[in-house]
Amino acid sequence: MAASAPFPQDAGLCAFQGEPDIYGFGIRLGIYLQWTSVLIVRTFKLRGRASLAKSYVIFIFAIYIALLFMTANTAPSTEADESSEDAPKRPYAVEVMILAYIIFGGVYIVLLTGNDPMPIQRFDVDTVLRLCRQFVFWCVLTAASVYYIWFWLDGIQDGGFLPTPGECGTYGFIFAKVSLYDSSVKNFLAFCSILVTIGWVWGFAVYCLAVAPCNFPMRNESRLARAVKSLQRFNRTPSQSKDSKLNARREKVQR
Repeated sequence: MAASAPFPQDAGLCAFQGEPDIYGFGIRLGIYLQWTSVLIVRTFKLRGRASLAKSYVIFIFAIYIALLFMTANTAPSTEADESSEDAPKRPYAVEVMILAYIIFGGVYIVLLTGNDPMPIQRFDVDTVLRLCRQFVFWCVLTAASVYYIWFWLDGIQDGGFLPTPGECGTYGFIFAKVSLYDSSVKNFLAFCSILVTIGWVWGFAVYCLAVAPCNFPMRNESRLARAVKSLQRFNRTPSQSKDSKLNARREKVQR
């Protein structure tokens, strides 16, 4: 991990001046507490899910923008520019790995509790904001996944990212200590990023075409939702159809 205090220039010291404003101790502590809150709220279905989702979408969007700015600073510069104090500091490859944990860690924490979309009762300002928040959420995750495909295939080697200072090497943790510059590790992480990208795109398409229309209220029911319900009625067994008819008759009699 990077620290906020400067370190002496020692060839054997595995440390560097990082970005405490992005992944410092206070930022990481807040992230871990947010993950814990999301896990508790979603598991026990407590109030406050909307506010937590809003804050998390804003947070991962800000982290992704910071990641893009860090990548923009990898452009090579002359020796005179690098020696000046106002020259932008080139990021380290391990910093991108840290931000990957931060961006996707909370998403997988949420997936542990299952996907339980809230039904749409009516179209108002809150509903539109929730749909926009979900759209931004999917777009940011897809964009971040595409970014990491580029990073593992080409960016880490030829993108201008710096290796860890000293002779300690640039390592990450994937259930073991692995070198991020190892070709097999890069190919594995690129393959995982491709699968994650396909998963986000597929999940967003399924949500837009199947889940969301079925959650619409009856007065705003789409053709796709009516088609899905028709298929559900068609797939019912004869006994289920008889039971539904009997229940409908009983309701009429009671009225």
